[in-house]
Amino acid sequence: MLKQSTFLKLISLSIILGVVGYLVLVIYLGNLKPGYSHLTDLVSELGEKGSFRGYWLNAVLMWSGSSLILFGVLLNRLLPPGRFGKWGPVFISAFGGSVLAGGLFPCDPGCIAPVSLSGHLHAILGLPAMLTVPLGFILVSFRMKESSHWHNLALFIRVSGFLTLPLMIIGSSVFPALGLMGLGQRIPLLFQLGVPLIMAVRLYKHP
Repeated sequence: MLKQSTFLKLISLSIILGVVGYLVLVIYLGNLKPGYSHLTDLVSELGEKGSFRGYWLNAVLMWSGSSLILFGVLLNRLLPPGRFGKWGPVFISAFGGSVLAGGLFPCDPGCIAPVSLSGHLHAILGLPAMLTVPLGFILVSFRMKESSHWHNLALFIRVSGFLTLPLMIIGSSVFPALGLMGLGQRIPLLFQLGVPLIMAVRLYKHP
C-alpha cells in the first residue's frame, strides 16, 4: 500500500506533467496548424473535431482534469477546516471537471457556433470555469492561511483569484472586439492553470 506522502507526490506530479504538457502541446500544435494564430484563435480549435493530432490535446485535457478533481479532494483533506468549509476545494474539483469535459467533448470546427452534441457540451460544460476557478482560489486561500504548511502561499492564491475573474471577463469581451480572442483567452488561462501548478509543485516538494 502506498504511503500518503508517495500518493501525494504522484498526484502532484500528475498535475505538473498535465499542465506543462498542455502548454507545450498548445504551442506545438498551434505552430503546426496552417493559418493558426495564438493571438486570434481559441485554444479549443487545436482539439476540434478533425484537427491534426487534436486527440493529443484532448487526452492531456482529460488527464489534467481528472488530476485536478482529485487534487481538490486531497486539498479538502489536507487543509484545516477554516472558513467556508469545503467549498474552495469543491470549486477546484469542479474546474477539473470542466477541463475534463473540454477533452471529452471537442468543439466543432471553428469552435464558435456549436452544431453537434459534442460541440454543445463543450460550450456548456466550459462555462462553470468562469466562476469555479476564481471562487476556488479565493475560498481555499482562507483555509491555507490557517495551515503552517500553506500559509505563505495564501495571499498569492487569494490575489490570483481576485485577478482571474476580471481578466476572464475582459478577455471574453474586450479582447474579441479588438480581434485578439486568442490572447484574451490565454491571459486568464495562465492564472487558471498556473496557480494549481504552483500548488502542485509545493505539495510535491513538501508532501
